[in-house]
Amino acid sequence: TPEETMEFQNNLDGTLEGIGAELTVKDKMLTIASVIKSSPAEKSGLRSNDVIVEIDGETTAEMTIYQAITRIRGKGGTEVELLIFRKEKDFQPFEVKIVRDKIQLNSVSVEEKGNGIFHVSVNQFTDRTGEEFKKTVQDILLKNPKGMVLDLRGNGGGYLDIAVDMLSEFLGGNKAAVKIERRDKKLNETIPVENHPSFPDLPLVVLVNNGSASASEIVAGALQDHRRAIVMGETSFGKGSVQEVEKLPDLSSLRITIAKWLTPKGRSISKIGITPDIEVKLTEKDLEKG
Repeated sequence: TPEETMEFQNNLDGTLEGIGAELTVKDKMLTIASVIKSSPAEKSGLRSNDVIVEIDGETTAEMTIYQAITRIRGKGGTEVELLIFRKEKDFQPFEVKIVRDKIQLNSVSVEEKGNGIFHVSVNQFTDRTGEEFKKTVQDILLKNPKGMVLDLRGNGGGYLDIAVDMLSEFLGGNKAAVKIERRDKKLNETIPVENHPSFPDLPLVVLVNNGSASASEIVAGALQDHRRAIVMGETSFGKGSVQEVEKLPDLSSLRITIAKWLTPKGRSISKIGITPDIEVKLTEKDLEKG
């Protein structure tokens, strides 16, 4: 609908009010795909893979994903009550009350960890991510970096071309960033990186978890295939499809799956995800410590 289209566009533009969680449907259940860092959702303890059973006392079983989003989003300062199901909680649903707020969607943040190591968090792949990441790269280059941690945990994805731009900062030699597989095989293509990487040899670790999806998996999968980085964390979400949004004259829109994407080595990660080179699970103690 026109309302849902505006909601979807606001999300990609990085402007919204709500709790700061990206939703998906998994095994026919409304599920949190990722939680935005420092958002009300994160502060209230919500996590990727939590299932939302009820919103303000209303069951989500019959809701579309957009109906659920509309009920959860709302003006900052107002409250929403969610009934959550989490496997680790002995299958006992529990209530979470969250006060909505303006969600700050800075796509990229950076922290200097000492000894020339930089921790770069990328939260989404939106319109602004490319410029923000380029500026971050320029700032880091001036500081004689010795290594980087690229943190894609909880990043639910976004634009494919921004993922290719990001890979171009780490991979040279016109290496493949991603393969696109269409119904008409004559239209299959391999998208290469641009051949001017800022960090062709900088030691690199990529962090992923089950909230890392879509464009995040394109980046992690390509760096893993080319042995350019160590991928660490938990198995990613597993979204290996490409969508296009067709806008219609009445301001509504149609989101169409037009292709599958594969890693440079031809791996399909749909419903499987990227398996990390080094698996490290986040514990309850880790979460308590932030």
